[in-house]
Amino acid sequence: MSSNRIDIRGLSRAKVLAALFNAAEPPIHNDVIHFQKGPYVMTTIWAQELIEIGRLFLPDNDDDQASNQDPLFFDVVYGRSCKLHFGDRTSIDVADYDRDNGGDGAAERVIDRLRITGEVHENSSR
Repeated sequence: MSSNRIDIRGLSRAKVLAALFNAAEPPIHNDVIHFQKGPYVMTTIWAQELIEIGRLFLPDNDDDQASNQDPLFFDVVYGRSCKLHFGDRTSIDVADYDRDNGGDGAAERVIDRLRITGEVHENSSR
């Protein structure tokens, strides 16, 4: 059984988000409408824009100790069930992602491929 947290040290959040989005199961039912309005393949540039938008809604925290904390959460992204919990800059909680996208270890396999290839999509160079 996979751990709920995956080490993402050395990887940008944008690459992690894009790779996991691209590997997520295709949408079903009502989520198909949202999918049609979004990207079929997410680039790191698009992922970074989503991260920056998400950070706008985080509470301000001037505490120096909190500098490593940036609790972003992505639920359904353009119709795909991502459910990613970025709790800090070194790991990501993927329990819900795995549940919705292939079972234990699904996200870890995507991150392992990302570390090896540097690519956020199997047929991509970005």
